[in-house]
Amino acid sequence: MTVIHLSKSDMKKQIKRAIYEPFFQVTKNVRANFAKNQKGRENNFFIHSIPGFETIAPVMTITRSLESSTGNAIQKCARNISILTYGRCNVPTIINPNNLEFDLDDAQIQEKLKHALGQKQSKKDIADILHTTDRQVIVSNISDANPTVEQFMSRNNATHENIKSLLTEKISYPNIHFVPIDLGYFVPTTNEHEQPLLHIHEIKAGGNLDSKNAHANARKLFTHYCHANYPNAKVYFSTAYNNKGEGEKFHGSIVNHLSDEMILSGSSFWETILPEEITFATFKRLYQEVMEEMQFSKLIYTIFQPENE
Repeated sequence: MTVIHLSKSDMKKQIKRAIYEPFFQVTKNVRANFAKNQKGRENNFFIHSIPGFETIAPVMTITRSLESSTGNAIQKCARNISILTYGRCNVPTIINPNNLEFDLDDAQIQEKLKHALGQKQSKKDIADILHTTDRQVIVSNISDANPTVEQFMSRNNATHENIKSLLTEKISYPNIHFVPIDLGYFVPTTNEHEQPLLHIHEIKAGGNLDSKNAHANARKLFTHYCHANYPNAKVYFSTAYNNKGEGEKFHGSIVNHLSDEMILSGSSFWETILPEEITFATFKRLYQEVMEEMQFSKLIYTIFQPENE
């Protein structure tokens, strides 16, 4: 359901803008961190002893930095697109499905919120942080969800239905706290008697996902669901692309913990958040156009120009 009513042409421009900003930041991060990342390897004689290593070292450094920065950019891009599709009010920085009361002027609340938003050391006013941050948090009064989640995982292969057993009516933690998430948004409803559906995504790029992290990734997703404590919520393990190829069945150790309906990979993820008039194929083409117009590769390779050495 598209909240912002734009022509298809204008929507494409907005999608490109949603892509441009986070990926332009990638080029800045890679260039800014290059010297530091190179220096971090200078005492590693295991790789420096490889003949010709000096030639491939910069490429290795750039590749690792790109992979790290691109993951953050994908999350920011996904949130930008969700705002276009569902409206800014439905993709809030602070997700509070149960309307729990807290005082933003309270110093302790501000400290907790800054920490959850990755702004613990920031001297900015909390209002400025909330206006500029790319991160999101869930407001919770649940203390420790881990024991409940571990017990659930030992007995169940999770589905959207049986995960509801994790919800509680107990107010076990009288003090509000904030739980960081990758992406959360409400899908608006026209029925005033229905609660809006809350989607919570744990987002990964989609490469060869580390099997030893599968249990932790599933536990994290269930923990988010516990903290939301909202019956009309769905949680997803989402990847930006399918490393087996678009249209292929998703493979990874996470499938041992989640049902198929809780895994969105590649097009199935993007089509969940894209406006109705923008197909996945169109989105990929717009992304390629942004990369060309930005001259992404050229911006990265300025690292090798003499004035930057």
